Amino acid sequence: MKKLLFLFSCLLAGLFYANGQYVVNGTAISTGGNCYRLTQALQGQGGSVWFQNKISLASDLTVDASVYLGNIDAGGADGLAFVLQPLCSGLGGIGGGLGYQGINPSLAVELDTWQNSDPADDHIGLMINGNVNHTFPNPGPDVPQGFAILPNIENGFSHTLRIEWLAGPKNLKVIFDGILRINYTGDIVANIFGGNRNVFWGFTAATGSAINEHRVCINSSNFTQEGSFTVTKPSCPNYNNGAIVLNPAGGIAPFTYDWADLPGLSNPKDRTGLSAGTYDVTVRDGNGCTSRFTIVVANEADAQNPVINCPGNISVNTTPGVCGAAVSYVVSSSDNCPGEVVTQTAGRPSGSVFPVGMTTNTFKVTDASGNTETCSFTVTVRDTEAPTITCAAPVTINNTPGR
Repeated sequence: MKKLLFLFSCLLAGLFYANGQYVVNGTAISTGGNCYRLTQALQGQGGSVWFQNKISLASDLTVDASVYLGNIDAGGADGLAFVLQPLCSGLGGIGGGLGYQGINPSLAVELDTWQNSDPADDHIGLMINGNVNHTFPNPGPDVPQGFAILPNIENGFSHTLRIEWLAGPKNLKVIFDGILRINYTGDIVANIFGGNRNVFWGFTAATGSAINEHRVCINSSNFTQEGSFTVTKPSCPNYNNGAIVLNPAGGIAPFTYDWADLPGLSNPKDRTGLSAGTYDVTVRDGNGCTSRFTIVVANEADAQNPVINCPGNISVNTTPGVCGAAVSYVVSSSDNCPGEVVTQTAGRPSGSVFPVGMTTNTFKVTDASGNTETCSFTVTVRDTEAPTITCAAPVTINNTPGR
């Protein structure tokens, strides 16, 4: 049996964010995309990768991953685990504890490749509260469900792993290489996490004196973050009446908040008076554990058309001596969000001389969100001025001779 070592730390040393979603610790590194090498095939390795924010077990959770457990079969160790825990995204360990030993409370789906009071074959098991003692062949209270024996998984190939948590029936399924290996029903929120539904999820792996390389690729995931923040959108473009309310649900008080756009180390929990934009905040709890949020504040969608008011139809007589009439009028507009623009699309501007007859004037108003409305009216100019005629003066002449 190998010597077991573990570290249990929420300190920020050795912790950083990868790909904006996941936190890696210890010997874990990102290898591109959502793939991570948790340990090299070296002694005394321990690495973990966690989704950076807590999720809610009151909703369904699905994680599809590919896992690699090395190519050293005889004497290779130790394995890796999928873990749920409410404590910190900075946890992990080394040695025979597969990286999750000592994390309490926790629920771990372990892929174990070493015998420690458990089956000699590679196997999959469900463990709670960071206890790696299986008391095989008679599992104790920290083993909610017995083990499933696996074929050799230290075979140099990647294997598929699917975790399904159905919140309604409180059912946990673990599907390994397309085969249902664990089908557990139980109230893990009440029985393991003391009623706290908010947890981190992630993968841990470790080596002690025996070694193997351990890797994981998170291919897809579906879950609900637990009320991490609430956004109130600005009611109109260019308004600054937006807001962000943070909700560090399930964390360990006290909390501190570091907003990237604000100076100082002790920033406010909530923000008001915000315009549209992207805001970054790091929340640190009483354990020194951090969660980082990139919050987009977008303008409220403006689907309301602006209002445009045209005058009624206008009828005038021609200006004396002019074949037309100068006509002035007023077109007004309004909108729920300021900044609408009125354009004339047909007719003549106010104050122009309108010709005799009917002219149709059409106007369009466009608001800042591209919503439009139109209105029209006519200007009729009547020619009521009688024409004038000028006759020549009387003419007297003699007849032409001979006629």
